[in-house]
Amino acid sequence: MKTVAVVIPAKDEEATIGELLDGISKVVVDGHTLQPVVVDDGSLDRTAAIARERGATVVTHRRNRGLGAAVRTGLRAAVETGADAVAYLDADLEYSPEDIPRLLEPVLTGRADYVLGSRFLGGVRGMRLYRRVGNHAFTALLSALTGRRMTDGQTGMRAFSREAA
Repeated sequence: MKTVAVVIPAKDEEATIGELLDGISKVVVDGHTLQPVVVDDGSLDRTAAIARERGATVVTHRRNRGLGAAVRTGLRAAVETGADAVAYLDADLEYSPEDIPRLLEPVLTGRADYVLGSRFLGGVRGMRLYRRVGNHAFTALLSALTGRRMTDGQTGMRAFSREAA
């Protein structure tokens, strides 16, 4: 069976990491095993311990190195463990694990190497207006620079082929 690593950068997320990992454990992606890889980015709480209790692979940064470093560490760990594809999810429960199969589908069928999720397709809940406006402006700039239409340039839900990771 093939493996999909689910990379989860986390700093002080003890309140949400267990629920997120429980949700991931219920997700079915045909022909693939999901393996959570939590990158504990210098947490001062029980984030790493809770993740280990739930069966996740945990990689620890002794001090906070930032989201970008945590994502890079997680992608590297996923590739080193032999994952065939990678999903990336923020630890704050803003995205539902139930969306992982739909996110991964273009990668697993070979139609894409990199897929962005979006908080804006299907409506937005709970985002302050100034953040929404800023995100839309940043996303418009990214779309113009890349020549690709995007709806959420700051999404915390992405999928990568092994080669793109």
